[in-house]
Amino acid sequence: MAAPEDFFQKLQKLERYRICIGKEWERFGNYQYSRILKLRLNTRIDDLDHGIKKLVKRTQDLELEELKGVKIALKELTDEERVSQLQRLHIRNGLDIESIINDKTEIPQLQSLTLQGLPQLVSFCSQDKIDATSLSQRELPLFGEKISFPLLEKLHLSSLNVTRDIEEETQATMTLSLFPQLKSLELKDLQHLRGFGFNSQNKVIEFPLMKAMTMYNCPNLESFICRYSREGNQRISSQSDLFDNKVAFPSLEEMSISYLRKIKMIWQNPLPPNSFPKLQQLTVKGCDKLLTIFPSNFSFTKIRAISVSVCRSLKNVFPASIAKDLPQLGYLEIHDCGVEEIVSKLEEGSDSETAVNFEFDKLYALVLWKLQKLKCFYPGKHTAKWPMLKELVVGGCRKMRIFGTQLNTNNGQLESPIHPPLFLVEKVIPKLQLLILDSDYIAMISDSQFSSSLFHGMKSFRVVGHGAESNDFRISFLERFYTLENLTISYYEIKELFCTEGDTGNEEMYAGTLSTIRNLKLEAFNNLKDYLWKQDVQVDHILPKLETLQVHFCCNLICLGSSSASFQNLTTLDVQFCETMEYLDTCLAIQGMAQLKKLMVRDCISMTEIVATEGDEATCDIIFSRLKSLELVNLPRLKNFCSGNHTFGFPCLEELIVSGCPELEIFCKGVLTNPPLLQEVECGKDNGHWCSDLNNTIQEMYSIKAGFQAIEYLVLSEFSSSIEIWRENIHGGLDLKKLKVLEVYECNSMTYIFSVSMALDLAQLEYIKVKKCPMMEHIIKEGAEETEMATLLLPMLDKIRLESCSRLTSFCMGSISLQCPSLHKIAVDDCPKMYAMASTREQEDIEVVGREKTPFFNHKVLCANLWRLELSSTNIKKLWPDKPDSAISFNVLNLEILSVNGCHNLEYIFPSFLVRTFEGLRQLSLLDCEKLEEIIFTDGLATVAEEGIPQTYLFSKLQKLELNRLPKLRTFCHQENSETNTLFSQKVAFPSLDDLRIVGVGKCRKIWQDKLTTDSFHELTLLLVEHCDKLSRVLPFDMVERLEKLKILEISECESVEEIIGLADDHGHNSNESIELKSTTKFVFPKIRQLILRKLPKLKGFYSKVHTTDWPLLKQLEVHECSKVETFAGEYINFRETQGESQPVISVHQPLFWVTKETFPNLEELLLIGNGNIKVWHGQGADPKQYCPKLRKTTFNELLTCEGARDENEHAGTLACLKAIHIEEFQLEDKCYGKAKIEGKVEIICFRKLLYKELWEMPFHCRLYCSLLESFIVLHLYMHLHIFEPLSLKCTMKKGCSLL
Repeated sequence: MAAPEDFFQKLQKLERYRICIGKEWERFGNYQYSRILKLRLNTRIDDLDHGIKKLVKRTQDLELEELKGVKIALKELTDEERVSQLQRLHIRNGLDIESIINDKTEIPQLQSLTLQGLPQLVSFCSQDKIDATSLSQRELPLFGEKISFPLLEKLHLSSLNVTRDIEEETQATMTLSLFPQLKSLELKDLQHLRGFGFNSQNKVIEFPLMKAMTMYNCPNLESFICRYSREGNQRISSQSDLFDNKVAFPSLEEMSISYLRKIKMIWQNPLPPNSFPKLQQLTVKGCDKLLTIFPSNFSFTKIRAISVSVCRSLKNVFPASIAKDLPQLGYLEIHDCGVEEIVSKLEEGSDSETAVNFEFDKLYALVLWKLQKLKCFYPGKHTAKWPMLKELVVGGCRKMRIFGTQLNTNNGQLESPIHPPLFLVEKVIPKLQLLILDSDYIAMISDSQFSSSLFHGMKSFRVVGHGAESNDFRISFLERFYTLENLTISYYEIKELFCTEGDTGNEEMYAGTLSTIRNLKLEAFNNLKDYLWKQDVQVDHILPKLETLQVHFCCNLICLGSSSASFQNLTTLDVQFCETMEYLDTCLAIQGMAQLKKLMVRDCISMTEIVATEGDEATCDIIFSRLKSLELVNLPRLKNFCSGNHTFGFPCLEELIVSGCPELEIFCKGVLTNPPLLQEVECGKDNGHWCSDLNNTIQEMYSIKAGFQAIEYLVLSEFSSSIEIWRENIHGGLDLKKLKVLEVYECNSMTYIFSVSMALDLAQLEYIKVKKCPMMEHIIKEGAEETEMATLLLPMLDKIRLESCSRLTSFCMGSISLQCPSLHKIAVDDCPKMYAMASTREQEDIEVVGREKTPFFNHKVLCANLWRLELSSTNIKKLWPDKPDSAISFNVLNLEILSVNGCHNLEYIFPSFLVRTFEGLRQLSLLDCEKLEEIIFTDGLATVAEEGIPQTYLFSKLQKLELNRLPKLRTFCHQENSETNTLFSQKVAFPSLDDLRIVGVGKCRKIWQDKLTTDSFHELTLLLVEHCDKLSRVLPFDMVERLEKLKILEISECESVEEIIGLADDHGHNSNESIELKSTTKFVFPKIRQLILRKLPKLKGFYSKVHTTDWPLLKQLEVHECSKVETFAGEYINFRETQGESQPVISVHQPLFWVTKETFPNLEELLLIGNGNIKVWHGQGADPKQYCPKLRKTTFNELLTCEGARDENEHAGTLACLKAIHIEEFQLEDKCYGKAKIEGKVEIICFRKLLYKELWEMPFHCRLYCSLLESFIVLHLYMHLHIFEPLSLKCTMKKGCSLL
């Protein structure tokens, strides 16, 4: 509806006004300004009434959003040269804005300035752009010499493309002329920003009034004020500190810095006088290269709260000089960092024998979470006091002892070098009110001797599991918490909530009582199937005083599954984000909730009703006699409260909220007694409905589509009524401004979801999921009438998942650009025609015109914060363009996880020019891509860096690399003049890689070149090589010394592998030929715990020359179906000593392992399966037992022989240490190799093919003399006997023992 003529002219006389023009704005709050104007336009600014432009002159608070076709914002909005009244200016999402004012416009009273989502913004003043003809637009400063903000207090800049904010020549006088009153500064999502300002002058710049500063996601920021020197036209800067000693903030109280990727230090030492003396709160997050936070020899005595997270290069948090003087520190959080110690050791020259005293007199909360490298609090003698500690959160710190007792200390003094516990339980635990631990510490406390009385004062406790690794929670552990009221259990994979393991190892129902617990929260129990607990669990006995139950993110529950007595004292029930839950509970269970006062059910997408009727259950009266508040929010499939013919009553119900339930047609189908105290049904903020009674009200809300009003969670499917309403919404009648989650399932006729005009409303959309829509071609499609739109902004979109859509070709189709600044995850699975995120033509057109290879990402898609990309079974031909594009480069800066599976048209992953931008990549998984020939595409040309050194492509943070079923993969990166079909050449380096899996890489003849890249592969902890059929050797000789951290080595099903380690010159030596008597090579694998050699039919030996191997930590060894291995182990002797110098060679067969007493000192489990007639041992008379002193379990299925025995008793004690023997398909032969004497407990003996009626008739090498046998268990016995007779054992047993 148009405004009356002269309407806005009349408004000029008003002293107070609040005017909003455009699509829905948030309701006004308490604003400090009396004249407010907000414009959000869907037309060009030229179409505005001239009276509106006149209003701007007198407006104090001006907000502009989504201005179209505007180059200079205020120039085109007002005819005035001086906007003298304006005090607050916020401009957002102006996709065409290049400047804010021209050189004639002044804003002398401006106090607050926000510029957000202006991708084309070049400078604040348009004249600066005209004057600076020698600089590119991106090099221009945002604020030049012509700008002055004498009263500006708040400056917030977000999602701009500027490189620096302030003109460098104005730096020295900045505080006097530009921002003298600045109190709050926020810099956010500025991808190109290198500095708030540049300055070549050696002067201290002071911000005297600034109290709060936030810098977020500015990955190229080099320093707050960049210092540089000039060499000709070049500007040279080597800064890596955020604040140098020439910038001061005497009033700063709060500082937050996040995702500043280039910063190595926050402060330069020393700091200038009067710098940061009032700092109270510091937050540091996601600064990958940060090495140091606090400088030494400085004081931060006012600081109250410190939070440091996701800084994986950080080795410590405080120098000792700072940590000793933090009298006000109340909150300390360190999360997911690389710290090895909290406090670094005192500087050299200090007395190392004197204990350092740390007193945290006001620290009330301490969080140490996911610190995998943390070893100690302080690496030296020290004492630590925590008198006020009330809240403790500890988890994922497996290398550090957190709790200890006074019995292990010296007068309370904790000593080095043995890393002491962080806390003495006697001093800390009794004072705690809140304790959060992960499952590791639960087990530790349960197994310890800590007195139960230590936990008597604790009110709140939370235990956090490790997902799939946490499948056992000892509920009896909670009995030691005498006063516990609040309990939260999160991220456990237990199958039964109140089951516990008994003495016999069987699961038993917990029979104890936890009488003090009033509030219970269960979170992320994904292994609980169908019901929360078994029907026969007596919850009322276990938790007799339970008042509040919260069930969140339990993704496999159908319902709570409680009995009628489970919740007899429950007053509050809160269920959220249980995506498979179909109903809350049955009528019988609900009847037991007599005390319930508040019921909340939110974000359960599968829920169709709240109360279900089971089978032939009779009708009944269900009276919620005390229920005062009922919330049903974001339940997109909910059809009614109950579909049964029961009678419901709500005599005390005062509040009913029904929001985001578009399928809710009627409240209940049975008899409903109208709630006497209920006056309306709330549907969104300040939006109520009432129509005579509750059922009529719900029916009316359904008819007027109230469930779609301000809807946050919407599910569309072919058989829902919502899909019909959606189809009627092609012209944009529905209100989608609040929509956060959209899921579309099995919509068989829908070809696209949004037009561009509809998508403009999706300012709050966070997640979109589309699954099994066979006709879907695009998610967003530009119509013919929408061609004027240049860019579509989805500012909050965080995650996209597209699955099983057979005709889907792109996410967005049209000439429009798609900007998603918050997008973190994209997953596409089983969409065989999808080839691009954004396309300008239909797929059929592309196939007709030249079959061009459109990249999945192009300049039409901007998602600078993309973190995870998963692509499976798509038609993608290439991921990124072949030519450099700045927009594409910034799309991948933050990418950490890339997974590509079943994309058979891909020939490569990275164009070479783009590799350096993948700075944050941590995980790369490439699976089942039939045409993939190389990972990095160089077009066959070697890139040469300076001074003729070949370019190395560095993946500095890559931790996991999986290459699986890639039959055509020849190399990771092609290198001229290199050996063909070598996977890793000198052109690639992986300094952080710890998990490498190579499976089914059919063309790979060598994994590594003989000459390896420096500082690469040193961090490997897992190496898996499988189904690489052309591989003859796995490790080059020089690779072994890099495997100091390797823990798991598995080589399986590689049909051509002859040896594990190749010769230094790669000239093989047949392992069965005579061995030259030269110096012996020794290979040491210091950390390997598991070694598996499986199905290697050509394997002859570990290394073809005389050698020894040391495996000091190896616990499990498996050799499976390696038929050419003739001898498993051989006793190593010095051949030169035994044969003399005159005999150059000795003729022996190479065993798989030459062993000494140092070879397998900790081997516990040995498996030898399917290796033909392998000889277990070749020796010259020594007892083999001494080489495996800790062997406890063996598994064999063939005849095992020991060569070199001179008589039958020589190896009689070989198996004396075994606790378990597993023998499969053991067909005995009549040969004598010695007695097998087994002492202790034999847990498993399994004979599948036994050709003797009695054990006593076996040959000597298989007799069991059990002089100390305590128990003998035949687990399963399959006898192939001519005459079946019971087995008999001749043994001498301990008194009182029985034979099973």
